[in-house]
Amino acid sequence: MTELQTTITAVAVYPDRARMTRSGSTTLKPGSHKLELSGLPLSLDTASVRASARGAARARLLGVDVRRDFYEETPAERVRELEKQVEALEDEMGGIDVQVELLQQERAAVGDLAGQTKAFAHGLAYGKTTAEAQMAVFDSLRSRAEALNTALLDLAVQRRDLERRLEKLRNELNQVQAGRQRARHTAVVEVEVTQAGELTMELTYVVSQAGWQPLYDVRLLEDGGQRALEVGYLAPNHEPG
Repeated sequence: MTELQTTITAVAVYPDRARMTRSGSTTLKPGSHKLELSGLPLSLDTASVRASARGAARARLLGVDVRRDFYEETPAERVRELEKQVEALEDEMGGIDVQVELLQQERAAVGDLAGQTKAFAHGLAYGKTTAEAQMAVFDSLRSRAEALNTALLDLAVQRRDLERRLEKLRNELNQVQAGRQRARHTAVVEVEVTQAGELTMELTYVVSQAGWQPLYDVRLLEDGGQRALEVGYLAPNHEPG
């Protein structure tokens, strides 16, 4: 029995299901071989599994079977590792929240200074300042406000990225902690090789409960004083377990 490492090479998503294609390569000698493709999701339709092969080896497919395998619970060390990663991200997000609060307070103070028009008018009236000096103050306040807004936007982007990583880690931690045994499907493909060489095996199957969700990435760009809003769009899909 030879375990064949595979990766997902194609996905076709439909309203209530998806057709997955996995492929992997190995070198085989003449004779009969059984290739194991493990780690397949439980949601696959076993009747939909199809196998095909190509490559330098001359081979004939004899059949494909699907079985369910059970795996022991992930060691506690993995749970502790994930918990530490979750705590580290939560601490990092807490630090960003503190920075945001301080910057917001500073921005409010800058806004209060910029709103002291009566004080500036009195200064002009009594000759304690000049219009040029007041304009310089306003320019400085405006520049500081723009810098604060940029810093707050950067922190918002950082926090959003941390939230995504944290959600992924929490989902993985929940999966690790769920149940003492986990089950996956394994496909066993039997081939007869008449000429040695490399053989690439492709396995297609249909899974239920598949889907995708939109993901937006918004960035504010500045170039020579000009601002532009860049919106990126992704549509990640997932293979159910």
